[in-house]
Amino acid sequence: MEEKIKSTLILILFFLCGSPLLASARDSNKNTLSGIYYFENEVETFSPCKSNKTYWAVGNSELIDQLRSKALEKNGISGVLYLQIQGRYIGSSKDDESYARDFDGYFKIEKINRIRVADRKDCRIIATD
Repeated sequence: MEEKIKSTLILILFFLCGSPLLASARDSNKNTLSGIYYFENEVETFSPCKSNKTYWAVGNSELIDQLRSKALEKNGISGVLYLQIQGRYIGSSKDDESYARDFDGYFKIEKINRIRVADRKDCRIIATD
């Protein structure tokens, strides 16, 4: 009986302290992530790899201008980039009166570690052809 209690306590501690899912939730305020950035006219989004979420991308104007310029290099109308960034979810966009309300919230891109034109082998890429 005592062994069963120990095993149960170990499992509880694992799930409370050591579970990757809970660690991810604890660290979700600010992460280093890779994902797909999409820019076209009035739409600017970030979709983290291994996620089914697409967020409205925000950040300081210098950083956002850098992303937009790189995204528009290929055709001048729209672009898809693969990013490795530091950033965080900053809240819901459901009450916004802009296109942002159609997405899973706001994601603030705080630092770009890597940026390049997205390739079809990248995570969750959108067909743009």
